Amino acid sequence: MSSKNGFEPMALIGERGSIAFRLTVWYALLSVVLIASAGSILYWVLADRLRQEDDQWLAGRIAQVRGILLLHSRDTAALQEEVHREAAMLPGSYLRVVNAKGVNVVEAPIPHAVVGARPFAAPRFRTRGDEQGMDWASGSGETYRLMSARVGIGAGFTVQVAMNRTSEEEVLAAYRRILWLALSASLVIAVIAGYLIARRGLQPVSRLAAIIAELSAAHLHRRVADDNWPRELRPLAANFDQLLVRLDESFARISRFSADIAHELRTPLHILQGEAELALSKDRSKEQYRDCIASATEEYERLARMVDALLFLARTEQPDSLPNE
Repeated sequence: MSSKNGFEPMALIGERGSIAFRLTVWYALLSVVLIASAGSILYWVLADRLRQEDDQWLAGRIAQVRGILLLHSRDTAALQEEVHREAAMLPGSYLRVVNAKGVNVVEAPIPHAVVGARPFAAPRFRTRGDEQGMDWASGSGETYRLMSARVGIGAGFTVQVAMNRTSEEEVLAAYRRILWLALSASLVIAVIAGYLIARRGLQPVSRLAAIIAELSAAHLHRRVADDNWPRELRPLAANFDQLLVRLDESFARISRFSADIAHELRTPLHILQGEAELALSKDRSKEQYRDCIASATEEYERLARMVDALLFLARTEQPDSLPNE
């Protein structure tokens, strides 16, 4: 839809729009897409690497608790003491052991020590004995990485381990903010740089246009292909030189033809003028006037034949003007 002043927003990027503007738009879009793709890949690699490290850390904690269960599966007091000691040695970790009946055997740190934050969700298993990491958000808004494993000791236990990932999420959030800032800055820089590059790259086109604008009938001998043009403009310059050659030849032919026509027209016109002056110089008889008119008629017929020849040549130069048979 056009605006009131006739400006069409899509005209700048259409076929008849500015080449510099289109190059700038495509350069900016390509730059942003490349930077966004690279940043997204790096973000995904970073997040995946953090999850892998967290899962390795959680798997190590499960292995520690499994060793404790091998030693103290029948001594609940000793089991609780060892699990609390393990949790105290590893700040930021949360451990829980559940028996086969679903009753908590031990949980460290104790629930009231973690105010409003219960880092354990229901355990999830893909297959028996398969350890699986998962992200879980607690009621307090904190993010945890959880891992559950079944331990086939005695009647069987379920070991759950969790770690707080809030700091990692903050790192990832900061990375996302930096990525958005980088994309915004790169878009601005790409637009400015792309426009300057496009204008600089199109300078030869402007120079060629200026040369063509200066050409006239008196400068048809000028040749533009002699200049040092970019490779893309060399065919255009060569073709334009061929056009100048044809125009030069056409103008030369027209000049010679005009001179010949002027010479041919001058003779009958002089004859007509001389006979008219002679007839008006004094009174003549009817026969003399008749002879003068007859001679003038011959010259008129000669002029008519010359005009017909000119019309025929003009129509030959322009085949579209020839009459249909």
